[in-house]
Amino acid sequence: CVDFFRAADPTRYSIYVHAKTRNVPLAPLFESCHLPPANIVPTEYATISLVHAENQLLQAALRDDGNRKFVFVSGACIPIKPFRVCCEALLRDDRAHFSEMADLTANDRGLQRMILEAGASHGIGSKHASKASQWCVLNRRLAHLCAHTMSSGYIHAFEGVKAPEEWYYLTTARMATS
Repeated sequence: CVDFFRAADPTRYSIYVHAKTRNVPLAPLFESCHLPPANIVPTEYATISLVHAENQLLQAALRDDGNRKFVFVSGACIPIKPFRVCCEALLRDDRAHFSEMADLTANDRGLQRMILEAGASHGIGSKHASKASQWCVLNRRLAHLCAHTMSSGYIHAFEGVKAPEEWYYLTTARMATS
């Protein structure tokens, strides 16, 4: 992950780190990027806590007016193209980008029904509830909507769903454009 950023112009990006603990040292590039301890959300695999943690990252990133695109990455999931190529592609337009999972499994269709039932009072309809890989690209408007505007009741619709971060951001994008 460090190699990806090493050759990049540091004025072209900002990094925000949500780490459960600081017991494990990070590469020097990332050490100064931690969210304040008060903004750390205890997380558990495949639970709504991941959406809350990612929204904390978005809130921090949105404080910088220069940030136009927002990408969630991890040490195990980074781009394979050079930074320059990724940056040019991301800034070419203002769109958000998702890798939608169009062929839902029977289990996914059950999760989709859960979201529709829990989110009906918040306007989530069948054309909205969609799944995408966690690693998406949000534009500034969508990042703000996801991190600040959606009510806790709306977010609650994703609570019982396994891997809600794979549903929350694309569903919210679909809600915003319908």
